[in-house]
Amino acid sequence: MKKLLSFVLISAFAVSFTGFNSYAACQGGNGDDLDTPIKRLYPDRVAAEQQKKAEKKKKKVKPCKSGKECEYYVMYHELLEEQAEQQQKAQQSLDMAELDSLLNIDYTIVDYAELRKPKPLKWLDDPLKESAADLRPYFKSLRSELGKDCLIPNDVTMGHSDNQIYFYFDDNGGTPSALRLRTQYYADDPINMSYLKFVVNGFDYYFYPTSIQAGKQGSRMYWETFDNELRETDKDLIYALSHATDASVTFVSSAGINHAMNLTKSQITDFYRALELYRNLGGKF
Repeated sequence: MKKLLSFVLISAFAVSFTGFNSYAACQGGNGDDLDTPIKRLYPDRVAAEQQKKAEKKKKKVKPCKSGKECEYYVMYHELLEEQAEQQQKAQQSLDMAELDSLLNIDYTIVDYAELRKPKPLKWLDDPLKESAADLRPYFKSLRSELGKDCLIPNDVTMGHSDNQIYFYFDDNGGTPSALRLRTQYYADDPINMSYLKFVVNGFDYYFYPTSIQAGKQGSRMYWETFDNELRETDKDLIYALSHATDASVTFVSSAGINHAMNLTKSQITDFYRALELYRNLGGKF
């Protein structure tokens, strides 16, 4: 009986030892035996272990030495990853540059109505479009009240019996002196003229004359006039009157009795021709 019990114990120990060796062989081997019980029972766990071993093996790969064969797998993929990272950074730089360019664009909505809005006329040194020979027939030479020969538009006079407003200049043998503005008010009521307000293309311009003369003609008619030299400070007014589309003038009274009148196309044309002839003959401000 004792011999039988000893045999059973020895047999059980031998079986346990054999199973332990099989499990140890499965856990500690190189993983090439696919018929072991552990691999059949736990394939996922075995696959994970094999993957870890493969990763460790890849990390241990070093550059080849001369004359020996080795695997460049890890270094190759590290190079690919580095290149991919550089490309990603380069693309990010391009994307940021594109974003900056988009952010720097002026997205302000253009107010075309404001662009087309009329603006006051200001002096421009426009090129001369007509010669002195072309313009001279539109002017006549008269002796002014200042005792000088002058060139004035053909359709105006130097007397006191008309409402007149025009440019003219003294003719000194073909060399003009200052461009002048002469204005004549003639009506049955005196206004005591103080200054002139011009409205040219909807914008206001002002002229403050000096040496205003006034008188009476007959029993009921009154005249007021001035004849002033135009200066550099009047250049915008000169340009506006000579390039106007629509213009009017108001004789502003110091007594509160103003007189307004529209300028005709003929008067505006005379302003333009007088300025052009003056410049053609060498006149300057």
